Amino acid sequence: MIEAGRGDLVAIDCGDGEIRCVAAVLDDIAAWSARAYPVEACGVLLGERAETLPVLAATLAANVAGPEAERRFEMDPGSIVFAEIRAQLMGLEVVGFWHSHPGGTLAPSALDRELAWPGFVQLICAVSSSGTGDFGWYRAPAQSPTYAAPLRAPSR
Repeated sequence: MIEAGRGDLVAIDCGDGEIRCVAAVLDDIAAWSARAYPVEACGVLLGERAETLPVLAATLAANVAGPEAERRFEMDPGSIVFAEIRAQLMGLEVVGFWHSHPGGTLAPSALDRELAWPGFVQLICAVSSSGTGDFGWYRAPAQSPTYAAPLRAPSR
């Protein structure tokens, strides 16, 4: 997990508002996604519930989807509890979730939209066998998510 406040904030326009994310968070998510390929990686986004919803840290969670892990993710419930405790210790809150789409697109799948937690931001990292590509953000409620323009993966 990266620590809160490390690095510059990147602004992302989500259509219905702006999200700011620490650049190092995107770097870590890109690296975790590339390492997990061809399995979907997943985790929790930590930040502050403010107008610009700053995402200041991220955690990596275990994908417990079993044999379906290349096509979907199921976040280990213990990973979510860990992230909530970590957020409290850091003076932050769980503000969203992230996962990768190995060889996929930035758009959330029907299952992604169905299972999205209302009121939380969602981040998708498209990753291929050659490394990570773009990030796509959307906000729940899942019934009418707002999609952000793809964001190029930060250079390392």
